[in-house]
Amino acid sequence: MMQVQLSRDDAELLQRGEISDGQHVGGGVVSLFVGFGIGQAVQGRYGETGWIFTVGEIASCTALFIGLNKVFDTFDDSNDSADTGGGGGLILGGLVGLLVFRVWEVVDAFGGPSKHNRKVRDLKMRLGMPVPMYTQRLAPFINRTRDNGATAGVMFRF
Repeated sequence: MMQVQLSRDDAELLQRGEISDGQHVGGGVVSLFVGFGIGQAVQGRYGETGWIFTVGEIASCTALFIGLNKVFDTFDDSNDSADTGGGGGLILGGLVGLLVFRVWEVVDAFGGPSKHNRKVRDLKMRLGMPVPMYTQRLAPFINRTRDNGATAGVMFRF
């Protein structure tokens, strides 16, 4: 039997294991409605990508609020002046940043666990470990109908 030397990253990946379906869906839903990397934390992937969304969304919100503050301070000081004191750029930058980070976060929360699980399965196969097959979740079926016909399809259990 050939022994394989594991890298530190591979050992951590193997120890962590696969992300469950509940974590996958739960993290995606939390990411969709809450944000700030919390969905990735639910999935156990905060150290991989979740922190990026926390920092990015906080920075975007900060820029947005500073810009709003500058605009309102300028209007208070100059009685409806058209000059926003540079706050307009911060508002736009904050909104664009927030939109980009939120979309990226939701896409990562729904797509990231599949990529993670694929890495775990590939590593297990390389090491000769048993890899679970998901035949219980996905299975073809054929049923007879009352009129001597038949129906066929694929059954998906979750």
